[in-house]
Amino acid sequence: MTNKNNNLITKRKLANRGGFSLIEIISVTVISSMLLICAVGIFNRLQSATEAMNEKLDKQDIADEILQRIAEDLDRLAVPGFDTQLTVNNKTENGFNKTQLIIENKIYDKKNKPITFEKIVWQSEYDIMEEMPILYRYHGGLCLEDKILDGELQGEQADGTELYIPVAWGMTHFQIEIPKEDSEPLTQWSQKKLPTSVAIKISFAEATEDFEGTLEVA
Repeated sequence: MTNKNNNLITKRKLANRGGFSLIEIISVTVISSMLLICAVGIFNRLQSATEAMNEKLDKQDIADEILQRIAEDLDRLAVPGFDTQLTVNNKTENGFNKTQLIIENKIYDKKNKPITFEKIVWQSEYDIMEEMPILYRYHGGLCLEDKILDGELQGEQADGTELYIPVAWGMTHFQIEIPKEDSEPLTQWSQKKLPTSVAIKISFAEATEDFEGTLEVA
């Protein structure tokens, strides 16, 4: 009899115990959705910040590599005591600065005729299709950096055509100048003697347009 009474009491408790109401279920669902939306928003912001930081670091790495490569070319070719000619040209095109750096070493044959031993050209051009400046590098002459790759290029350039290899895209500023004491740096250099130093400026930062329509980088 006691067991029957206990069973009756348990059944009554279960019958009296109510489930979650519809309002409670809806409230929990709404709160969960809000928390999920907040979590997704935070994740998206973190992901965007990470991508922007990585992109900035990548551009910084590219700029450092370009500066290092140009410095190596200058150190190797522009050596006093050799017949080396260094030329710098700058001009504005489509609101961007267009720069050309030419480093050329010459040797002389038995008839005292000059022959280009090694020639390197760094040049920025504005690409109309891409609507951005592109930096190119040319390497020619008798001295090869890579016997396979440069050998193929030398064969293609045998008719006198100079092939320029694209190095970087998306620059907002690239300029090469010759510093001068107590005066503005020179944007043109064609003297036979080598300059004492060369200043290279490169930037991938966003450019702004001034009142004259020229794009400037801070």
